[in-house]
Amino acid sequence: MTVQLSIRQVHGVHKGGTKEYTLTLVEGSMGKLLFRAWGPVGKSGDGKIELAKEDTLDAAVKDRRKGGYDMKYQPVSKITPDKLPAYLTRKHLTLLTDGYLSFLHEDLKLTDVPGAGGGSHSERAAMTDAILKATEEKRREEARVKAAAEEAEQAAALEEMKNAPFFGMF
Repeated sequence: MTVQLSIRQVHGVHKGGTKEYTLTLVEGSMGKLLFRAWGPVGKSGDGKIELAKEDTLDAAVKDRRKGGYDMKYQPVSKITPDKLPAYLTRKHLTLLTDGYLSFLHEDLKLTDVPGAGGGSHSERAAMTDAILKATEEKRREEARVKAAAEEAEQAAALEEMKNAPFFGMF
């Protein structure tokens, strides 16, 4: 099975012309990651990766616009994981771990993304992986509990209807 990722990128330059900011939203079948990169124009700056919700990108763009950045949206692209480095900075690639990738798709690994995981053996990356894995397990467990509760509720409602004195008379 080929893993497909959806990429949405927004790039902005500060009104002073000396700073730039790039937001890259990567969406997989299981979740979204927001990659933030900032620094001097034309130079490698800093960056971070965060788990994204539905409106995270738009909120971040709105925040950057308030800060004096002229943010421009790029078209949405559908890519395979091996094309991901073209959209990310070197900093992001070193921060990328199996935990982040499994948040996008359960079968996605560091070996699927060329150049990723330069810092994957560090203590921080291991801790991040553990947190992301726990978050993912918690999300799946909550979904299982919710599904079981809904099923039990439906079964109880059906049983209640069957025991009603006028069930099926109309």
